[in-house]
Amino acid sequence: MKRGRLIVIGLVGLVLALGLSGCIITSASPDPKQIVEIRPGEKVIFKVEGPVNTPISRCVWTVETYLTAPEVVSIGKNEFELNFNADSWMSNKKNIVTCEYQTYVWDPIGVGNSTIYISFECFWITVNSISWEVSINPDSSTVMPGNYYIQNISDLQSLRGYTTVTGSLKIIPIDVNGDLTSLSGLENITSIGGSLIISHNDALTNLSGLQNLASVGGDLAIGGGRSGYNGNVALTELGMSGLQRVNGEFSISYNPLLCTSLAEELMNQVLAGEGIGGTIDISGNKACTMP
Repeated sequence: MKRGRLIVIGLVGLVLALGLSGCIITSASPDPKQIVEIRPGEKVIFKVEGPVNTPISRCVWTVETYLTAPEVVSIGKNEFELNFNADSWMSNKKNIVTCEYQTYVWDPIGVGNSTIYISFECFWITVNSISWEVSINPDSSTVMPGNYYIQNISDLQSLRGYTTVTGSLKIIPIDVNGDLTSLSGLENITSIGGSLIISHNDALTNLSGLQNLASVGGDLAIGGGRSGYNGNVALTELGMSGLQRVNGEFSISYNPLLCTSLAEELMNQVLAGEGIGGTIDISGNKACTMP
């Protein structure tokens, strides 16, 4: 009986060893050492070579953007086709495609005393992985595809000259005591396809630079409140004189030095123009009629 027990355990060990043997990615394309560039409308096929499509081995493909955790997009294939999606990618931050190479193992977790009895726990384990960094390149000198995140002056200056951001524009500094004291450089922006979010700015006193912005395709969120963002504690002026349309929620709230009357003024300006498509929140600002 003892001998039979040892034989079964030995077989399990052999299966486990076979499951782990040879589990390497032998080659990959494009070259993972190079940044992969993609433009709107393009697609890229990522491919790995090795035993990645068998009953006991697989490649789990994930896509990770600057603001999102890795998301599984494909399992069990040796290649993944990436199509550009402006709604989920950050134009000026790292986007990562990864093949996580996994193998299926069987682990004995118990042996009976009077009879041969083995219980198995079966699961996938990661053996190795390979990743590519993907950057998004504009297909014109004036249209910035995807979402864009302004965290510092460098991010701001890199957007200079563009007229359109097809995704969302988020102006949220890395450090609340950072170097964003002005939005100068955004004067050519006339439309944002997604949302405009301006929050966590401790040094920004006005929104000069956005005076030619005419339309926001998603939400306008300046400050906090129902949008879930912290206010801009130094903001005293808006100055978005060209804004005519907000398709989503209109929220200018919890900016402690900004007069509520200025938020009302901009709200009325948009309502008199092409309108507001969502709810309105201008609460939590300063109770005054002028800065």
